[in-house]
Amino acid sequence: MENMNLLSYDKESRKVIHLNSEKVIPIIKSDGTSLYLTRDVGAAIDRYKKYKFDLMYYVVDQTQSKHFTNLIEILHKMNMSWAERLKHIRYGRILGMSTRKGTAIFLEDILNEIRDVMREKQIQSPTTKVSLDISDNSSDILGISAVIINDLRRRRQRDYEFNWNAAFDIEGNTGTKLQYVHCRLFNLEENSGATLPTECYPSVLKEPIVDDLICIISNFENTVLRSYQDLEPRILVTYLFELSHTINKALKTLKVKGETADISNQRLLMFHVARNVLAQGMKLLGITPLYKM
Repeated sequence: MENMNLLSYDKESRKVIHLNSEKVIPIIKSDGTSLYLTRDVGAAIDRYKKYKFDLMYYVVDQTQSKHFTNLIEILHKMNMSWAERLKHIRYGRILGMSTRKGTAIFLEDILNEIRDVMREKQIQSPTTKVSLDISDNSSDILGISAVIINDLRRRRQRDYEFNWNAAFDIEGNTGTKLQYVHCRLFNLEENSGATLPTECYPSVLKEPIVDDLICIISNFENTVLRSYQDLEPRILVTYLFELSHTINKALKTLKVKGETADISNQRLLMFHVARNVLAQGMKLLGITPLYKM
């Protein structure tokens, strides 16, 4: 910046850069030491020299929005043509937590607590299908699923207050419910007695709920693309909730056992595809799909 004659001194003997007539940004303190912003400018230039990136994301909470706006504007002022490739991915803060005030809740504590809660619910449930011995990690996975969905179901930039009850909730739109639907579909494939066909014959499936489910399944790729383009996981989470609700409706209406082979097999194929889509979506969110719980 100095070599480009972009710096001048202000009244406090700091070196500053004028981004416009009203916006003056300190770059070097009066004692000659640099600021975070100064170092971020240098780091961005160094990274571009090394990696020639197409895009570089700064995933930092939205309180730092001004900092990254200044960073990008400074790089533009320095005629760095790639400055437009820098993006600040803002996210909201979890309110009511502060390490300084001693009110922070650490992730390890949350995961341990929710694991114990999930294990207790599994022990009490008459439908639990896993052996809850020391080697079983299903309660860990259920707990992680609950925490991930509890966070990602909100808009990325929205602040929220952490609530233990909401994180542990196993009803409604939760990570636990997604796992339950996935396990239910897998159990159907294992125990239906039907044969998974290699070809689809839509004429066999005439019920309106079939159209609803197939329509939602067909929207998966577009949903993933929108979630990626907007950098908004909530879009995919909302889709998975809609998918799981429709799967549940279809399971109540469309029996696989006790039907003719053609109908049973085609319904099984539809549920198999639905499970694969559900599993892919969960994996994209960092969730390991369970087969039994």
